[in-house]
Amino acid sequence: MAYTTYFLNEEDYFLYFEQKCNDKLFYNKYPLIVAEIKSICDQMKKKIELVNSQNFFIIHSELMGLDSRLQIIIALLPSDNDDILSSLTEEEVVEFSRKDYRKFLRESFDVEDNIIPHSLYFSII
Repeated sequence: MAYTTYFLNEEDYFLYFEQKCNDKLFYNKYPLIVAEIKSICDQMKKKIELVNSQNFFIIHSELMGLDSRLQIIIALLPSDNDDILSSLTEEEVVEFSRKDYRKFLRESFDVEDNIIPHSLYFSII
């Protein structure tokens, strides 16, 4: 399956998560995570419908936070060679995504806590 490295519309962005959630093996192994991914995607879709020039920056910040939660969930899913991550429960993965999403991009870009970059990437609610 080929993925684009950019998302120019809602369908392109959500396709990956929809395919992940619709995978029967994945659903059977991670029902709580599937429910969380679907919930986050639904929240994002509702927020996208609300965007206008008056609320763009607030909605963008909320979307960045929700996307960070999705990225944490996907990153914490165990792969065949991740013994450490396979010890995490679904509940722990969901909890990490709820607690740590504001720090996710900072850590991904190796930005120190005392530095506030002037970028929409780090504007997360």
